[in-house]
Amino acid sequence: MIKKYSNLTVALIFVIVLNSITTHLNAQKTNSNNLLESYKKNFDSPREVSYVHLNKSTYIKGEMIGLSVYVFDKTSSQLSTNSTNLYCVIEDKNGKRIKEDLLMLVKGVSNTTFKVDSLFTTGTYVLKAYTNWMRNFDEQNYFISPFKVIDPEITKQENSIKNETTKLDIAALPEGGHAIYDSFNTYGIIVKNQFGKGVPLLNAAIIENDTDTLNTFKLNKFGIAKTILNPKNGNSYKVVVKHGDKYHTSSIINIKQQGVIMSVKTMKDKTLVTISNNKNTSPNKDYKLALHNGREINTWEFKIDEQTNQKYNLFDNKLLYKGINILTLFDANDNPLLERLLFSFDGIKTNQITEVKTNKAENDSVKVTMNLAGIDSKKFNNLSVSILPEITKSYNHRHNILSYTLLQPYVKGFVQDPRFYFTNITAKTKYNLDLLLITQGWSSYDWNTIFGKEKKLVYPFEQGISFTAKANDKKTDEYLISPLKNSKSFLVNLDKKDTQFDVQALFPVENDKLRINGIGKRGKPLKPSLYLTFNPAKIPNLDVNYMNKFDIADIDINFNTLEFTNFSLGDDVERLDEVIITGKKKELTKYEKLKNASAGRVVVFDKYMRRDYPDFATWIATQGFNVVQNQGRLSIFNQRRNTLQDGPTSPIVFLDNVQLRNLDVLYNYRMDIIDYIEIDRNAFQMGMQGGFGVIKIKTKPGLILKDNPERNFSINTQIIKFPITFSTEKKFYTPQYQYYDSTFFKEYGVVSWAPNINVNSDGSFDYVYFSPSKEPVTLFIEGITNNDEFVSQIITVETDNP
Repeated sequence: MIKKYSNLTVALIFVIVLNSITTHLNAQKTNSNNLLESYKKNFDSPREVSYVHLNKSTYIKGEMIGLSVYVFDKTSSQLSTNSTNLYCVIEDKNGKRIKEDLLMLVKGVSNTTFKVDSLFTTGTYVLKAYTNWMRNFDEQNYFISPFKVIDPEITKQENSIKNETTKLDIAALPEGGHAIYDSFNTYGIIVKNQFGKGVPLLNAAIIENDTDTLNTFKLNKFGIAKTILNPKNGNSYKVVVKHGDKYHTSSIINIKQQGVIMSVKTMKDKTLVTISNNKNTSPNKDYKLALHNGREINTWEFKIDEQTNQKYNLFDNKLLYKGINILTLFDANDNPLLERLLFSFDGIKTNQITEVKTNKAENDSVKVTMNLAGIDSKKFNNLSVSILPEITKSYNHRHNILSYTLLQPYVKGFVQDPRFYFTNITAKTKYNLDLLLITQGWSSYDWNTIFGKEKKLVYPFEQGISFTAKANDKKTDEYLISPLKNSKSFLVNLDKKDTQFDVQALFPVENDKLRINGIGKRGKPLKPSLYLTFNPAKIPNLDVNYMNKFDIADIDINFNTLEFTNFSLGDDVERLDEVIITGKKKELTKYEKLKNASAGRVVVFDKYMRRDYPDFATWIATQGFNVVQNQGRLSIFNQRRNTLQDGPTSPIVFLDNVQLRNLDVLYNYRMDIIDYIEIDRNAFQMGMQGGFGVIKIKTKPGLILKDNPERNFSINTQIIKFPITFSTEKKFYTPQYQYYDSTFFKEYGVVSWAPNINVNSDGSFDYVYFSPSKEPVTLFIEGITNNDEFVSQIITVETDNP
């Protein structure tokens, strides 16, 4: 016997519901003091959410991992400036830390690279990115994602793939978290295989007492559907799913004799929330319905109608918050009973690339130009782009910038392919997202925590590195702090009674050392005796159980197509970290190490060379550059003009790994602190200007002491090593390949990585990359435009343009 709930029946029920509503929620709004006070107390502090755009999800040992980090305010979805310190950690599948880095966030954005070196082998690794502030909260506001590494010395062929019989896991999850007898319950049905993947497009049914079919339905592409069930006490109910020629069943259990249930229906401009009970439930109970998003909250109080056993709550969708909304039902004592997540796309700002142009540049390079709508170059704009072969198999990230920022922090369970819901947003996409949220149950917020004692926020926002200096033997009240690469020198003056001082917001980078001089009477230098404590002093742990947040087996690799013999790092790949000195092997000289790490020419100075030239301008003029130094200004021009551009031919100049936007700092720049200089005359990987050359100046202030030992400059300086420093911006090296038409390159190769493409004055974004292959490439684009517009696109472009 078939007892099926028809569409007409559901429609009639809905009409009755609308006609029976006498008041709207916006007229029922009340002040629920205890709930509101507890909520405000818990969510008064802002949250930060981090997202990392990785250039790939599968790496070959020897490659570089390129990444860009975006940190947002959780409520506004705008880039956060509360923290400047971001910790980036790579762990193996056992939780052992393999790599770590401290990144400096500028306007909420940063980038770095990691070498997939001898510390890695074939296997799965996890990247974590978090601020100190994120460690205060239980929600997953931090970034965590798996990636694969293949070591060609170990992995020579495809692992055998077992043809396992599919095992189905069928779950019937009541909307809101509870089901009762003698009431219309909405169920989310989800069917997964033994690997945690949804089994798509299967036919299913609800069966009563093993004989009667109550409802039939079809699962979506993720193995999810919803259905209605009005269960009767004493009867049994099952979900039956047909897979191939077999039927799989799962009993529907945990139906309660009494209680309340929830049903949510979102329409074009209204949302209907129905709260129901049954005749076994005590009448005249007070309830509170809360609509909240982790920062803001609205509450309404009501009773369920004794005659209909239902309460229909209809409200305007303008009351919904952008992004995730959480509906929680409480009893009169503020005990949470039911919870349901829903999502509103209204108010979420996105932008789209409307045009992509490619033009050939010199030396097998391609210039790609991207245009987006309504770009204001005065606002913050940043795109990160991974450029891979068209048919790549090495980019399989589950998330994009929207899904990780707007969805992931609010859900507890694993979500299959969350980026799907934010890639091509249609009415069907929204419906499928709502199906997902029915099956997610309770949000990531813990009401025991919200109603509990006020939690101490023990991990503050971090802005650089601070230290406290305590004088062991106070000889003076004045101290000179020498400059760092990112800070100028400054004086600290103490009161007579004080014996210690604090310094905040220093941003030391690799190889920076803290130098402190005491200043006595008449400016006489005195060597201080200070005891320093730093904060932070190390990269803190983020202890989380991430195994339930993603499926590591989700990343599949077909090893039989890997032509590893065609893979080469090339001469331009940095190898300093890979030099291993053993036994009788000759240790590389400093020049050899630098030369191996550089794509250009390296000049290492000795004290005689430093004395031969009065300043940097005089020396660089002998290296084939035109130099103008006059009245405090310095300009450098490449004598070779790029045929694609008629403007200035100035090279890009780095001073101690910091790119100089203005060269005046090098006016009359002293030579006695220069250690070595790298010159690359055709650095097209740095963009169009890189075609005019790149000059990298590396200084070493200690050379003054080394070259002039008789002067004793450092005798009155206390030098302290920072226990932790910020990472400097590292160059991304693209591997060289023997064959660019090989299957290996097409599926696992790297074309380029652009971590921070900034907007041009005309509102366009452009980037020049080396492309010896004429095959199409795919651009994986994530970023932010106009301060708060999300960009996430995958675009394939032709490179063989005239």
